[in-house]
Amino acid sequence: MRIFIPDLLLPLSYCVIFALAQTFFWRKDFRCAILILNRSTFPSAAAAIHIKETAMKTIYILLTRSGTLLSKLVYAATGASYTHASMAFDEELNCLYSSTRKNGYTMFPAGPSKEYLNKGVFRLRGDAPCALYALDVTDEAYVRARRRAEHMMARGELYRFNTLGLILCALHIRWQRRRHYFCSQFVSEVLEQSGALALPKDSTLMHPNDYTLLPQLKCLYKGRLADLPQRKAMDLGETPSMVSIYTGLLVELLQRRAQRFFE
Repeated sequence: MRIFIPDLLLPLSYCVIFALAQTFFWRKDFRCAILILNRSTFPSAAAAIHIKETAMKTIYILLTRSGTLLSKLVYAATGASYTHASMAFDEELNCLYSSTRKNGYTMFPAGPSKEYLNKGVFRLRGDAPCALYALDVTDEAYVRARRRAEHMMARGELYRFNTLGLILCALHIRWQRRRHYFCSQFVSEVLEQSGALALPKDSTLMHPNDYTLLPQLKCLYKGRLADLPQRKAMDLGETPSMVSIYTGLLVELLQRRAQRFFE
C-alpha cells in the first residue's frame, strides 16, 4: 500500500495547529484578554458583579431641637439649629438609639436608651425643628453598628449620661469618661467604632449640628417633627396629659424600689 507524503501532511498540520492554539489559549495574558473582552462586551454582567460586591445599607441620623430645659440650655450656649442626635437602622424609624431620657420624659435618669417618635418627648414636641439624614454604609459596618448599639441598650444599667462632657463639648474641650455618653457622642462613637464613618474630630467634641456639615450624609427631610413622614405614618393616639405621665412614672419608680427591696 503506497502512502503519499502530501496525504500525511494534512492531518499532521492539523495536530500542530491544535497544539499551538491550546498552548496559547491557556497562557495567562490570553485569559486576561478574554476577561477584559467579556467585561467590555457584556457590561451588564460586569455591573451586576460590581453591585453585588459593593452592596450597601443605610443608617439614619435624626437631629432635633426639642425645646426641653436641657435643649434650651444647649441652644443658649451654642446657638446651634439642633441640640439632640439619634440614630436608627430602619427607614421607618420604628426605634431610635441615643443617650437620652431613659423613661422618655424626665431629664434624669439618663443614658444610652431607645427613643420612639410616638412616645416621650418626641410625642409631645411636634413643633420641634428636625432634620433626617441618611448614611450609606457597607453590610459589615451596618451589622457592627447595630450590634454595638443593641449591646449598650441591653446593658443600660452600666451606662450614664455624660453631663460634664456635654458642657465641655460646648467649650471645645475633650472629656472622655468610661461608660458615660451624651447624645451626639454616643452616635459618633457607634459610627466610628463600627467603621461606618470617619469623624472629622473626636467623638467627645461632636455636636449634633456637626452632622449637617458632613458630605457623606444625605439630607432626606428638614422641617417640623410633626411633618416628618415617618412620624405621620404612626398611630399617635390621644395626647397624654402631664398628670397621667408623671403619675405613671411615679408608679413605675415605686414598683422598681419595691422589687429591689424584696430581692
